[in-house]
Amino acid sequence: MKRTFFTLLLPLCLLLWLTLLSTASAAVIAQWNFNSVPSDGSTSTGTNRPSVGVGTASLVGSTTATYAAGSTNDPATSTDDSGWNTSHFVGQGTGNKTAGVQFNVSTLGYSNVVIRLDLRVSSTASKYYRLQYSTDGANFADYSAPIIANVVSSTGSYYEAQTNSLAAIAGVKNNFNFAFRIVSEFENTATGGGTANYVTTFGTNSYSTSGTVRFDLVTVSGTPIPGANTPPTISTITEYLASILPASTAVPARA
Repeated sequence: MKRTFFTLLLPLCLLLWLTLLSTASAAVIAQWNFNSVPSDGSTSTGTNRPSVGVGTASLVGSTTATYAAGSTNDPATSTDDSGWNTSHFVGQGTGNKTAGVQFNVSTLGYSNVVIRLDLRVSSTASKYYRLQYSTDGANFADYSAPIIANVVSSTGSYYEAQTNSLAAIAGVKNNFNFAFRIVSEFENTATGGGTANYVTTFGTNSYSTSGTVRFDLVTVSGTPIPGANTPPTISTITEYLASILPASTAVPARA
């Protein structure tokens, strides 16, 4: 009797374990940490090649870029932790949502796409930015909510985490041509009020094109779509277990 019980219990435990492993969860599609490869002990150098996955990072409009100290969320040592430091955004009152950075990354095989990044602004940089997304890699639409910088960094390592979900946007999932931008924005288009100018996080500071906007740990994640160029699921294992278990033993159906 005991032998029969454990004979049935073992495959059921195995099935439960495999089912838990197969539960859909977010996976990193691509990530940029901007750290030098190989490490060189300097935050003033870096790379725009993804640290995870495949994609490209480029500048939009008038912006220029260097490398500087990155976010403390990066597990790299402080001497190798770089961030992408952009500057030379457009002049005051001009070029709303035309200057910033762009990332291209295929979301083939993934749904529920989420974009997360660490953002650091200087005291004369814009407070407001707009995430824009593209389903064809050329034409961009505004994400519904602005990215807002609330704190000006007092040290070279202070960043604010920004997360935006594109899960509900048609055309973003399972798309080879997916791309997104982060561009500086006027206060009035970002908030629906205020001035048609760039404003800073400190009301007493004046906006300047020499202000800097730093990016780190730019991460695109998504949920693997079963059967869509993703790792194998356990459907065949479930079928196998169903074939070897006694007919009276139910095998949970896969959702």
